Amino acid sequence: RLDNINLIFIHIFEHEFFLRIAQSFPLVKALTLVNMKPQNGKQTDDNQNLPIIEYAHLTTLDLTKSHLDYIEQFLLDTKTTLPSNVHLSVVYQALRKVTQNLKIKMKWIIATLFFILPIIYITFYMYEYHKYLCKSNYDYPFQDPTLPTDIRLDNLMSLLTPEEKINMLWMDEATPDGESPNLAVPRLNIRGYSWMGQGYVYRSASNGCNINCYSHVIDGNVSVLPQGTGIASTWNKNLIFQSGIMVSDESMAIHYNYKNRSVDYKTGASSVINIARDPRWGRVPETYGECPILTGEIAVAFNKGIMGYAQLEDTQLEYGIYKVSPIMRHFIDYDGPDNGRFSFNAIISDADIRTTYLPVWKKLIDEKAIVGIMSGISAVNGIPSAANKYLLNDVLRNEWDFTGYVISDCDPVGDIQRSFHYTATLEQAVAISVASGNDINCGPEFKLLHEAIAHGFVNLDIINSAISRGLRSRFVSGNFDPIGTDPYSFIPYSVVDSLEHKLLTKQVVSESIVLLQNPKEILPFDMTKIKQIAVIGPSSDDISVQAHTYHGTPSKWITTLDGIQSM
Repeated sequence: RLDNINLIFIHIFEHEFFLRIAQSFPLVKALTLVNMKPQNGKQTDDNQNLPIIEYAHLTTLDLTKSHLDYIEQFLLDTKTTLPSNVHLSVVYQALRKVTQNLKIKMKWIIATLFFILPIIYITFYMYEYHKYLCKSNYDYPFQDPTLPTDIRLDNLMSLLTPEEKINMLWMDEATPDGESPNLAVPRLNIRGYSWMGQGYVYRSASNGCNINCYSHVIDGNVSVLPQGTGIASTWNKNLIFQSGIMVSDESMAIHYNYKNRSVDYKTGASSVINIARDPRWGRVPETYGECPILTGEIAVAFNKGIMGYAQLEDTQLEYGIYKVSPIMRHFIDYDGPDNGRFSFNAIISDADIRTTYLPVWKKLIDEKAIVGIMSGISAVNGIPSAANKYLLNDVLRNEWDFTGYVISDCDPVGDIQRSFHYTATLEQAVAISVASGNDINCGPEFKLLHEAIAHGFVNLDIINSAISRGLRSRFVSGNFDPIGTDPYSFIPYSVVDSLEHKLLTKQVVSESIVLLQNPKEILPFDMTKIKQIAVIGPSSDDISVQAHTYHGTPSKWITTLDGIQSM
């Protein structure tokens, strides 16, 4: 019997001939079966049908010379030596059995394949058909978020008429609460869009305030940060990055959850990054101070939090789309007197422009922390900011490869002709503005582009360049994607003015405090000795001082007097 013969132990994996196993699989299997000893006197599944061969019958099997030569050559190649009392016929008998089993198994495999392959084909066909049905939901390629942005943009540009393109380049008061979206394109299912939908996103979500904060609609309460100088005074860019995330979280929560919202929370006027040169200027508190380097660091940190970066050090957006698109203000200067600011002409040397005013803007572009730029109100060296080709095209686009859009402040396009008298007519003013690189008009003046084209002041190629820059930002913000696909639409409304956000704003306020003097070490107060504190001046209990301009509405204002009284 098989268990009475000397077993052949072939350690095939130890041999150099291992690579030839695939070619000799039946024989290897046969040798393995010969080596298998029945366990506990019972046959195993692999050897139960193996012929039981007695020693006396080993020589009676009919083997041809070719069979024996094949087996002998294999044993030689694998350096396998059979015991002297084991005949090759044992190996051959096992080989024959393995071959028969393989034939049976192959029949089953082929039959199975004939059964499975049609199922695979039908499944694949249904999958492709499902994709086709899904794609058929898009009337045009620009609506398909799976396509590259360039393809979607080219398709949309080819569908828009010249009149529709121009109507998308200006914003005017069109809603009851003063919001200023551009015109919609109903035939392409394109909604109206505000290129600067919140009055501010550098201190808080605007919770209903329109561009100039005249809206009477308040979408609940929001968490409010200090003014820009307070933000910069923290010298803590990681904290300010988290503050940007907080503001954009609340913006998106309002955008997708508050039914009576009146503004588009996907865009908003962000930080005033003008360099403060004169403390008498009324908008200095909005700025990050007089240092271009500090202004750049804080602006990048805050914008990255606003835009949807997971970490401050990241160079790619977390979900590939803008969370909120910040519009940075004002390129490049603003430091004129409030009375007459719409006709102020700033005389700045090229060296000062390059070393003081431009570095912060270049840093934002280099670190992918900017989407839109607002041109200034004043003129620079005699050229109105909204028509300054050197700054808007030569520097921004040609030198720095800025791919975002430029929007005017509200009203200055008309002042190119009315206040600066830089052109003879308004049609010439809007033509020179858009041709110089000012893509979008916050105001109604760009309506006159139709007439400007008719008079030959500007051509359609300029219009195409302007609107394509704006539309690209809308694609990257997910504005043309199917409803419900924005990953930020799932932020719950409970984050708005939440305890966690209140604590974060408190930390920003605490870190923004700068102690200039402490005579006689009066601070911190020793409340066991001090019985009364004089709080002098009306500003100490005036919330408008804290609110200043472009502010959200918190659940509670805390004035200086309130803070001291709470001690």
